[in-house]
Amino acid sequence: MNWTSWLLWGVVATLVLTTISAATQGLGLTRMNIPYMLGTMFTPNQDKAKFYGFAAHVAAGWLFSLVYVFIFQSLGEAGWWRGALIGLFHAFFVLVVVVALPEHASPHGQ
Repeated sequence: MNWTSWLLWGVVATLVLTTISAATQGLGLTRMNIPYMLGTMFTPNQDKAKFYGFAAHVAAGWLFSLVYVFIFQSLGEAGWWRGALIGLFHAFFVLVVVVALPEHASPHGQ
């Protein structure tokens, strides 16, 4: 396992994802700002929430990239198409399971 590659490409992939997310928000395609939402878990201050959320988002992306590395290690090889398949499964899981959770399952539900 090449830890240097994981450290570099894990953060690069996270920054690319964050940039794409920010671009979709800037283009008016979505109003969702995941780093900001994460930041509001740490502080009610809007400016600080953006900073804290960005830091939390990068840290979470790094951890997710480590999961990808472990999957690649267990498969015996990596590749862009394997990463894309894992990413599609990851997105499908989030959209079908996490987003579809009933409101009362969230800590803020009524």
